Amino acid sequence: MRVWTYQVATQLFEWRNENGLVAYTYTADEFAHRYRPKDFEALMQALKQLSNTEPPAEGQEEKNVKLELKARDMEDGDTEEKDFVIALSVLHRNKAGRPTVILGTKRDVTERHRRERQSDEAKERHTAIFESCMQGHIRFTPDGFIANLNRKACEMFGCRREEVLAERPTYKDLLDLPDVEIEQADGYTCTRTFDFANLAATQRKVKSCRRTKPLICDIELKTFKDEEGNLAGMFALCNDMTEKYERINEVNQLSEKEQKAKDTLNNYFTKFDAILQDGQIRIANYSPDSHTLTIFRRMNEVQHLLTQTRCMTLTDESSQNKAMHILNDMDGRLDKEMRFDIRTSISLHGNYPLHFRFSFIPLHDDEGQVNEYFGLCQDITQQKSIDQKLQEEAKKVQEVENTKTSFINNTVQEIRTPMSSIVEAASQLSTQSDTNQNSTPNDIILENSTYLLHLIDNILYLSRLEARMIEIVKKPCDFVDTFNTYCMAERLNSDNVSFITESPYDQLVVNIDAKQMGNVIERVLENAIQHTHHGFIRVRYDYIGRQLMISIEDTGDGIPKKELELLNAQTTHDARTSSGLGIPICKELLAQMGGHLEINSEEGLGTTVWIILPCQATTIKRKKMI
Repeated sequence: MRVWTYQVATQLFEWRNENGLVAYTYTADEFAHRYRPKDFEALMQALKQLSNTEPPAEGQEEKNVKLELKARDMEDGDTEEKDFVIALSVLHRNKAGRPTVILGTKRDVTERHRRERQSDEAKERHTAIFESCMQGHIRFTPDGFIANLNRKACEMFGCRREEVLAERPTYKDLLDLPDVEIEQADGYTCTRTFDFANLAATQRKVKSCRRTKPLICDIELKTFKDEEGNLAGMFALCNDMTEKYERINEVNQLSEKEQKAKDTLNNYFTKFDAILQDGQIRIANYSPDSHTLTIFRRMNEVQHLLTQTRCMTLTDESSQNKAMHILNDMDGRLDKEMRFDIRTSISLHGNYPLHFRFSFIPLHDDEGQVNEYFGLCQDITQQKSIDQKLQEEAKKVQEVENTKTSFINNTVQEIRTPMSSIVEAASQLSTQSDTNQNSTPNDIILENSTYLLHLIDNILYLSRLEARMIEIVKKPCDFVDTFNTYCMAERLNSDNVSFITESPYDQLVVNIDAKQMGNVIERVLENAIQHTHHGFIRVRYDYIGRQLMISIEDTGDGIPKKELELLNAQTTHDARTSSGLGIPICKELLAQMGGHLEINSEEGLGTTVWIILPCQATTIKRKKMI
C-alpha cells in the first residue's frame, strides 16, 4: 500500500512514507512520469471531480473514487510498470466545505491480475486442447448422459454441438455400448463400426447424428471422480480409424503396383547407366570428412575410390594448382557449385593425355551445413583433342591470312615504288615543257600517275585497316581543337565556294581517338571539295544523347542513285565505287571505333554526310548566345 496526498490549491502531489510524513513533493508534470498518458489523464479527471464535490450529509462518509491504473514506484527504485488500484477520497475541506486535500492510496494488484490471467489462460488452453485435439473427446455425466463434445467428435459423428446436447443421448446410444455400465467403464477399449449409410434417419438412436459414410472408431473410456472420491463423470476418447483401414486395403491393392514401379525404376536405372556409358560420364562424390573422391561406374557400382594423394598423383603438373585449390575449397565446405577441367598424367586415345570435366553441387545436412559434394565426371579427351586440332587449323588459316595480307602489302608496295618514279619523272618533264601550253601529255601522265599513287595508298591503308593493323586509341581530348584543326578554311582555293564552320562549344572534352576521327573528317572534306564548284560547304557538329554528331553538307555534284546505294551498303567491300576508297575507309574506321556514317545525296543538288560516334563527354561548355 502506498499513500500520497494532492493539494488542490497548488496542484502538488505529496508522497508520504510509512510514518505519514511527506517524503517527496511533485508537480503534476513530474508525477505524470510514473503513469501512462491515458491513465494519468483519468487520474486527473477523478481528482478534478472530487475537488468539486460538496460535503457529505451528516452521518454519510466522503465519496470514494477507485481507479485501476498502471504505474511505477519510482521512490523505491522500482521502474517496472505494475498494476495498481488507486482509491481517492477527500481528506480535508476548508471552512466553506471545499476540498483542499485529497488522499490517494495505491494498492499493488499485479500478482492478483497475474493469477487471474493464468487462470484465464489455463481455461483457454484447456478449451484449445479440448477443441483442437485430433481425437474425439466426449464427456458424460455420472448418470451417463452427454455433457459436452469437441469439434473432432462432431466431425466424426456428423452432428452439431448444440443439437446433440439438446437431444441428450446416453453413452450407450451414442457409442453403441449397450452392455457397458459406467461404474465399470474405466479403461474399457473397443473398436466399433457404425454403418450410417445403411441406416434410415428413423432407425438411428441419435437423430442429430447425420453422418452418411461408414465410421470405424477406436473407443477408450475413462471415468473421473471428485475430491470426495465419488464418480463425477466419464470421458470417451474416440479415434477415427476409417481412413487407416481404408489405407490398409489400398496398401494391399497397391502392392502389385509397387512391384511394377520397382521394375520400371530398375529399367530406368539400366537406361541411365547406358546413357552414362555412352556419354563417357561417371557419377562422382567427394566427402570432406574422409577427403576421398568416389567415382561410380554405374548407379550402385564403385569404379574408383581415390584419396587426395592419389588424385594429385594422377593429375598433370599443369592442372595440379587448380586441383589443389578445388580440393581445399571442398574441404573447407564452400557452399557453391564447382565446374572445372583437369588434365591427367594418364595417356590414352593415341598417347593423348586424358582430360576430365567435373561438375559438383554441395549437399547439405539437416542443419544446412555442407556435408558432401555430388556431381558428374565426363571424359572430354576427344573434345580437347578436337579443340586442339581446330586451334591448329585456325592457326594455319591465320598464317594463310597473314601471308595473303603480306602479299597484298608487298604487291601494292612493289606497284607504288615504280609509280613514284613515274610521277617524279613526269613532274620533271612537265617542268621542262613550255609553260604557255594549256595541256601537255606530260601533265596528263603526271595527273593520272598522282591519282593512281593516291589510290594505291588508299588500297594499302584499307588492307591494313581490314586486317585490324590500325590501332584505335581512345583518350580524352578537346574536340573543339580537333574540329578547328581539320576544318581550316584555307584548304579551299575557290572564290565560287564558301567554306562555313559552325562550332557551338567553347570546350567539349570527349573520350575518342582524335587522330582517326580527324582522318575521317579530312577524307569526307576532300570528297566535298573535289566535287563542289559553286555554292558552299558547311561543316558543323553537336553532342546529343551521348553521341558526337558531325555533318558535312555541300552544294556539289551529288551522287547518282545506284552509286549512293552502294555507298550505303553494310560492308566496306560493297561500298567501294568508282568515286574512290575514301568513303569505304571512313565507314570501316568508324565501325571499328563503334560509330557509323550516313549519306544523303541527290544528283546535281549536293550531298550531306553524317558522322555519328557514341562517346562519353567529361566537360561540356557551350558558347553563350549573343
